[in-house]
Amino acid sequence: MAEVAVVKIGIGASVAQRREGGGTIIQPNRVPDLLWWSRRLDLVPLVLFLLVIGGPAHGQDDEAPAEPAIDGIAYTVTIDVPEESGFEDDLTAVSNLLSLQERQPSAVGLLRRVADDVDRLRQALRSRGYYAGRVTALVDGQPPDTPGLATVLVEEEAREPFEVAIAVDPGPLYRISEIAINMPPDGPAIDIGAIGIAVGDPAEASSILSAEAAILSALRNAGHPFAAVPGRRALVDHAAQEMTITFRAEPGPPAVMGEVAFEGLGRVSEPFVERRIPFSPGDPYRPGRVDGLRSSLEGLDVFSAVRILPAETLTDDGALDILVETTERPRRFVGFGADFATSEGLGFNAYWGHRNVFGQAERVRIDASVGRLIENPIQDIEAGLGGTFRKPDFLTRNQDLLVGLSLVAERPDAFEREALETSIALERRFGGGLTGSAGATFEAARVDDGSGERDTGLVGFPVTLRVNTTDELLDPSRGFRVTGTITPYPVALGDSDRFVTGELDAATYLDVTGDRTLILAARGAVGALAGADLDDVPANRRFFSGGGGSVRGYAFQAIGPLGDDGDPVGGRSLIEAGLEARVRIGESFGVVPFVELGGVFDNTLPGFDEDLQYAAGLGLRYYTGIGPLRLDVGVPLNPRDRDDAFQLYLSIGQAF
Repeated sequence: MAEVAVVKIGIGASVAQRREGGGTIIQPNRVPDLLWWSRRLDLVPLVLFLLVIGGPAHGQDDEAPAEPAIDGIAYTVTIDVPEESGFEDDLTAVSNLLSLQERQPSAVGLLRRVADDVDRLRQALRSRGYYAGRVTALVDGQPPDTPGLATVLVEEEAREPFEVAIAVDPGPLYRISEIAINMPPDGPAIDIGAIGIAVGDPAEASSILSAEAAILSALRNAGHPFAAVPGRRALVDHAAQEMTITFRAEPGPPAVMGEVAFEGLGRVSEPFVERRIPFSPGDPYRPGRVDGLRSSLEGLDVFSAVRILPAETLTDDGALDILVETTERPRRFVGFGADFATSEGLGFNAYWGHRNVFGQAERVRIDASVGRLIENPIQDIEAGLGGTFRKPDFLTRNQDLLVGLSLVAERPDAFEREALETSIALERRFGGGLTGSAGATFEAARVDDGSGERDTGLVGFPVTLRVNTTDELLDPSRGFRVTGTITPYPVALGDSDRFVTGELDAATYLDVTGDRTLILAARGAVGALAGADLDDVPANRRFFSGGGGSVRGYAFQAIGPLGDDGDPVGGRSLIEAGLEARVRIGESFGVVPFVELGGVFDNTLPGFDEDLQYAAGLGLRYYTGIGPLRLDVGVPLNPRDRDDAFQLYLSIGQAF
């Protein structure tokens, strides 16, 4: 006679288990949104999370309001899990006996809580592929189902706390022996080898969910927007300690991209956003094209919300129409910032902007800054005023026109400079985080580098390539950034000569723990200048190193050759490197130990046989909604006579 029992497969769903011919047929019920979560969380914690919220198998909550804590029974808990299993933390995480230990239950409630934990731990074992695991429990040395045990606990309440001991025997690990996809004859072909599980893998619930999500993704990528994987059939063979899995796939009809309609547009031009649509009606349906539409609109920075609503049915022509609901952001914006370094003093900056000047996401921004306050006399205070204009989709989509104009008065130790600067450039986005720009710049300046004033005029043609795969601007945890720029100055007026500069700056980030509690960050930079002697290059176009964002621990621009007056003169080449360990403590604080090095050289190429300056330090971080507040203290490791014992920096955002 077949034996029928209700168990849990470890994915938060009840199943019917029928033992026939040495096998067990397990058919989980549908769990809404389970696949969505499986794509976004580490799946083992997901399984345990589902067990926690799923409740005990018999559907009772041991914490009924009728059991006031004041009348409860105190107890201790030990959960014995073999050390070699490697998942003791996963099992204890689902225990109500541990998580609710401070909420003392009644005697009956304690026994119910123990029975519930036994069931939870069994489900957790199955979620890891241990379908023959055993969980046993003792309360005060007796099994929890011992007749009259609740009465004994009440009568002997003076012996509190009572000991609850749970022993876990995982048993053998079951493995997947066969994988199949039940697909209609006219459905698309799915490569079983590409769904994330294979024959011989552990029969974990997480891998099953992951494979189901991969099948669904493959169906949609094959042009079926209404595809579904409504169920799976898992046959567990206890004798062979194996599982066979058959997924049931329903691809639904194939589709092509349809028409796109917009709602919520106010001051943003509808013809303009229509040109941002990255596909044409009749193109094969792909989820990536829908995602591309959202990204294309969000990238304009004029919408606070973009909601993509595909139609629930296809048109008679098999097209999927899309409705885009938008909410426009306020057109004007303002902001301000501040920074402080012991070598440079206090600085402030502010800006005003308009993000939709003529209705096509044209952006104007005006910036003003003042720096080197407190630490320097009034004649050494710096100031700047500038404006930029950005025109999106100039001549073609994903290509912007940028125009800039600024007035600056710089007063670092290396030189003094007043200048008018203008620029015009085209910036193009190529996808995959790659951006390129090319343009022209002109600057007219009066520069005093300690050897006398010079009037200079330079026309440059900078070409830049950037790759950015990081997840955040001010506090990245993964990905990398690389920026390379070559700028020839073929036209040199006044007291300067023609030359060309090249710079390469790169940074990479690794989230070691996966939860942003430990992030390793590394940075490197090189630069070279060719075509002119150092004296024939305006001081502001030479290479300098030292200070915040460069080599902390040294004063601003202090690394490198010195002039007769002891001030830095800059160089024709540069090298910098840095490494940080960003350790987060709780939600709001963090510490960042760092080491950095830098060198500035007279030659066109960096001279690695020459002296480099090294520094180390420690930073504190306070994390806010707009980015981390940064306080760094850097110390030179091989200081020269003129170097201070330390430098302090205060700013917003990480150092790099």
